[in-house]
Amino acid sequence: MPNGYSAVQQQELKTRLMVSTIKVLKEKGYVHADVETIAKAAGTSKSYLYRLFESKEELIVKALSQQQYKNVDRLRYLIKYTKEDIEASLHIFLEEVVLKGTCNDYEIANESIFAQLPDEIIQKYFSNLSYQYEAMIKILGLENTDIDSEIFGNLFITLFIIIDTDRYKSYFYKDAMQLTYYELIDMIIRYVKKYLN
Repeated sequence: MPNGYSAVQQQELKTRLMVSTIKVLKEKGYVHADVETIAKAAGTSKSYLYRLFESKEELIVKALSQQQYKNVDRLRYLIKYTKEDIEASLHIFLEEVVLKGTCNDYEIANESIFAQLPDEIIQKYFSNLSYQYEAMIKILGLENTDIDSEIFGNLFITLFIIIDTDRYKSYFYKDAMQLTYYELIDMIIRYVKKYLN
C-alpha cells in the first residue's frame, strides 16, 4: 500500500482510481486507456496505482463492479427518498443511469466500453452482474416473489444496448428513439409491478 496513506486515504484513492478508470475508458477507449493516464486523472502516480491494483485489467474489473454497488445504493436511496414509491423510484433511477449515463454524479460504463474490452474482463464482470439485479429485486421488496432476476436483468441490459446505439443517431429517427427508450423503461416498470402486492 502507498506509504504514509491511512486506511481511509487508501480507500479514497482506490475509489478515485475506479471513477477515473470509467472516465478514461469513455474518453479514450480500452487500448488507449493506459494506467499512467488513469493515475494522473485520479491525482496519483502510476507506481501508487500498481500498489493498489495488480494490473490494468484488475482495475477495470473493480471499477465496473464498483459501478454495480453504486447503482444498488442509488436505488436504495431513491426508494427511501420517494417514500417507497417503487414506480417513481424506478423512473428516476432508469433516467439517471440509462438515459443520462450517471448515477449520482458517478459515470456509468456504456456498451461502447464493453464492446472494446477483452473477453476475460467481460466474463469477470458478468460473473458478478447477477449480484446487482438480485440486490435491486430485494430493495424493491420482491425477493419472495416469482420475479425472474435473469429476465429483470435482461430488460436492463437491452435498454443499455439500445441507448448506446444512439452513437449511430444519424441512422435513426430521433423522436422514435426517444419513444423507444421510454417504452423500454415502462416495460421494466410493468414487469416489476406484476409482482408487487
